[in-house]
Amino acid sequence: MKKILTFLLSVIVAFSCLLSCNNKIGGGNNLEGNADIPEGVVISSNGKEVYMGTKEGKERLKISYTLSGYGSTWIQVLAAKFVEKYPEYWLFLDGDSGLTTSMPTKLETGLNVSDIYMALNSPWSTYASYGWVEEISDVYDTVLEGETESIYQKMNPLWQEYCTSEYLGVEGKYAFPWTQSISGIAYNATMFEKYGWEVPETMEELIVLCEQILSETNGEIAPFVYPGVVGGYYGYLVSQWWIQSSGLDGIREFYRFEDVSVFDYKKQPRKGLYEALKAFDSVFGNANTKYSLRGSMSKNHTEAQLAFLRGEAAMIPNASWFECEMQEDIPENLVVKLMAAPYIETAQKDGNGEFKKVSYGCHPDYMIIAKGAPNVEGAKKFLVFTSGEDMLKLFTKYTGTLRPLDYDYMSLYESSSPFVQSCMDIYNNSDWFMESSPSKMYKSGLVDMYLTQIPYPALVYGVNNGGTTVDAFMKAEYLTAIEEWDERLSRM
Repeated sequence: MKKILTFLLSVIVAFSCLLSCNNKIGGGNNLEGNADIPEGVVISSNGKEVYMGTKEGKERLKISYTLSGYGSTWIQVLAAKFVEKYPEYWLFLDGDSGLTTSMPTKLETGLNVSDIYMALNSPWSTYASYGWVEEISDVYDTVLEGETESIYQKMNPLWQEYCTSEYLGVEGKYAFPWTQSISGIAYNATMFEKYGWEVPETMEELIVLCEQILSETNGEIAPFVYPGVVGGYYGYLVSQWWIQSSGLDGIREFYRFEDVSVFDYKKQPRKGLYEALKAFDSVFGNANTKYSLRGSMSKNHTEAQLAFLRGEAAMIPNASWFECEMQEDIPENLVVKLMAAPYIETAQKDGNGEFKKVSYGCHPDYMIIAKGAPNVEGAKKFLVFTSGEDMLKLFTKYTGTLRPLDYDYMSLYESSSPFVQSCMDIYNNSDWFMESSPSKMYKSGLVDMYLTQIPYPALVYGVNNGGTTVDAFMKAEYLTAIEEWDERLSRM
């Protein structure tokens, strides 16, 4: 039975990665003359082995990480710092773009497992419930030298919740945060300055901007390009609009999944998603295809991003990894920035009549230690080590993105690119949300934002380019919830 479940989980993980577009490939890998590599540390020519002086007679620590848009330099630098402090270890760094999909089978068999897995969004809590993952409360309880709070206390509360799961009915900590993504709309700031275009604050202003771009460039530049083959970028915007409309309290109410009524799209908080999808249609719907670059439907994420960088479109839905992922393809003197999603008409306002600033942190990327891994203690030391102030800053320095722990990343602001600065600005000025839930149904993979497993934008524009409407989709989702709720509940 477990083999069947593992196969099903692998399929779900693969599809989840496809939809979330977190399968970002790229990044640099040049450490020659790097001042952050301690003297005496050796990094093999293929970048996989890292050790101080020699690896003979030392304990091996194998780290499998998703080879993503962040590249490999960041992990090599952190590994070099680690072996400087702990020379009794040598590290084998196994970068694998398909890790998230292949990991469940490796964890189940327990054969030749790595000590640490760094994976993209996937149902790790299910793996924990099977007993495939080490419990790491002792890591969370650690207070690093020179600090006063434990790692757990330093962590964002949403991540504290996210990393909690159960095994044999006992609650524990099984996952560890890897990245804190920031989503929005990447825009060609150089082009915006050339034409005098203003960054839109509302959806109304966004549509006016789209018309302005078409008019002032004689249709030679499209307002948007997007990867139709991979639908996840749509979801970033939809989730932000949903948070705007339902508010953080409403989103948290939905993700508690206390009752089937949370899927009733005629009332909050589900109504906010209905309104978000309507906003999505106003820009990307079939009636507004002129706002998107012709051929977007056939592009994957890399092809869409390259078209954006060539100046074929002024904007692209994206997130904080964009610049690191595309660093070798960004033309010299081109400035790219990230803007927050414009406010939809039903976005909530504060007591002063100002829009509440909220943002969506994308799907969580995490780290786990395999149950019975060859070097569990070494793996725990590495997780603790990477949570120190200096190592957190190094991660941000080399990836341009944040980690969800308290540290002074703003000290890097002035030395960061305009793109990274814009990401930090969004993060600092917003209350944000990512998918996290205390619900056992959610942690068991029985419920989520969508019940059909195919988000509306991907279903309509990424799969068959039509065939349903927002109203029909939301009604079908609610009916599915009503019909299947008790059965799903019984499978916990």
